[in-house]
Amino acid sequence: MIRAHIADGAIGSALKVYKTLWDLLDADYDVEPTKQTQDLIAEIKAALPFSGASATGGMPIEPPGVPAGDKPEAMSPKAGPSSGLNVDPLLAAREARLILSVGPFVLSGTDPKRDYLAQGFRRELIACFVRFREWHIRDWTSPPADSPLKGPRDEFILDASGFETRKALHLVLTLRDGTTGTYLWSESLTLTLENWHQAQQNLVRRIASALNVHVSAERLSRIMSRQVADLKAYDIWLFGQATLLGFDPQRWDNAADLFRQVVRLMPDFAPAFSSLAQLNNSYHIVKPGTPRDANRTMQALAYAQEAVRLDPLDSRSQLCLGWSHAMAKHYEQAMIYIPLAQGLNDNDPWTLVSAANCYAFCGYDKEAAEIVDSMLERKATIVPLQWAYHTAVRFMIGDYEGCVAAADFAGDLNPNVPGWKTAALYHLGRKEQAAAELERFFAVVRARWSVQEAATPAAMARWLLHLFPIAKPESWERLRAGLAGAGAPTDGLFHHQW
Repeated sequence: MIRAHIADGAIGSALKVYKTLWDLLDADYDVEPTKQTQDLIAEIKAALPFSGASATGGMPIEPPGVPAGDKPEAMSPKAGPSSGLNVDPLLAAREARLILSVGPFVLSGTDPKRDYLAQGFRRELIACFVRFREWHIRDWTSPPADSPLKGPRDEFILDASGFETRKALHLVLTLRDGTTGTYLWSESLTLTLENWHQAQQNLVRRIASALNVHVSAERLSRIMSRQVADLKAYDIWLFGQATLLGFDPQRWDNAADLFRQVVRLMPDFAPAFSSLAQLNNSYHIVKPGTPRDANRTMQALAYAQEAVRLDPLDSRSQLCLGWSHAMAKHYEQAMIYIPLAQGLNDNDPWTLVSAANCYAFCGYDKEAAEIVDSMLERKATIVPLQWAYHTAVRFMIGDYEGCVAAADFAGDLNPNVPGWKTAALYHLGRKEQAAAELERFFAVVRARWSVQEAATPAAMARWLLHLFPIAKPESWERLRAGLAGAGAPTDGLFHHQW
């Protein structure tokens, strides 16, 4: 069965079969699988771990699209994972995702037959929340007193109350912790009947985005206060995501260890595979100077394909598959999955800004501009790392003033941002400022240089120009010309040289 799943590219299913076998032999016979079976799993896992170095060597069984890797020692499931975290399997087997329950929306002084606006808004809200695949959504019109919860359970409850006037519906929404009763977040809304549907959509997106950030942050704060041995697999994934979004090259491999551990504990958990794909796709971006690696690109593509197979309705999985195709220069295939990701969850700001980035690199300027413009029009909260995405999008669509403005908001969290700003300033005719920004780009990148090769201006320029999958030669040439005009050495570099 393991071999059959691997032949189909279903890595997660193969590992799940092995875990079932291990548990059965351990519980009923107090023995481990044979060395032959353990060696087979070790060979499979040789292609599973994220690695900063190029994989070499061979392996008898290779998942489609996954490069061969050095064969590690046979891994015993009872041994601690490579990250050093020791997680109780019984805890990991609990409910992985947190629960977001939507309580009743109560209007005071209103005939229940006339509260259709509030109930319609509530149903629309639930429909939008369902798209966030990291949550379980529950319609909680009354507490389930007849079915007490068994064991610890993370639940957040969203309620609303308000009143209706002749011209508007006034609501106060609150979010509280279902365990402690502590109120975590609130927002007041006034909905008018004029342009109802558009206003409703904008408000739902704003609320969903705020809750996505707040609920995840609340869960993360709980994780940080727990003993490591008490963490669930989902918590480990969430902690890994926080590490990933920190964009710290020193901790990048730590995030990979966390995601590998989640795969071992929950081999059918799609987000762990999409996160591994994201790590592989971003390795050369986060670690300045690191050249592109074809093996790492193909490994990312295999992870993303597995994530989509496990959960095709997860926008994150589709997004990573689109990016993985773009990184492999499969631009037409990328444009199959990026629109799917956008459609699956257009309430998630990370999905939107990442989709806009990929649209822009693949030459779909109109689609990219519509997304970033709509995010600004809705006055959504944009964090510095998201501004870095905006910076690249603005340059790619030819909005150089917007690129400079976004770069100022982005700061230096992402080291390639000053490079985009340099090229934009040059194309705006602000050549002295472009030259100064180029020097700042060199200083930022040099401080984070991650390879043994010397961080010369030529090496740093080459790194930036080969960083992203830019489909159109003329678009790449605009970036090269902007850097060269500011004084960067770019001789001998050409489009798709990587």
